[in-house]
Amino acid sequence: MAIDQMGVPGADPNRPEPRRNEAADAWMAVATEMMDCSMRAMARSMEIMTAASGPMPMDQRLEAQRKGMLTAFDAGVKDIQKLWTMAADAAGASVKLAAPAQGRPPGSAGAGLSS
Repeated sequence: MAIDQMGVPGADPNRPEPRRNEAADAWMAVATEMMDCSMRAMARSMEIMTAASGPMPMDQRLEAQRKGMLTAFDAGVKDIQKLWTMAADAAGASVKLAAPAQGRPPGSAGAGLSS
């Protein structure tokens, strides 16, 4: 049984570092950004409600709500555009990961595939 420099039994010092899965990292970033977007949307809706509360005439309240909704909509559009860009990058990383390795004929990567 080999022991590496850190004293971990069973570790092979000649073993290469595990390959990072860039596609998985990219999709995880998309999922994280989606959660962040939903949290920002909830915060914006709370801001709209807060801005439109308090002692004010109804027309001012409606105007505050309208301005808040337009601002929230614009921010939401920007969030969605960012998500689409991130998803496109993640899809590109997935395609790159699924591409056949150099020197290997197409279709030889999996069982039952024909070229």
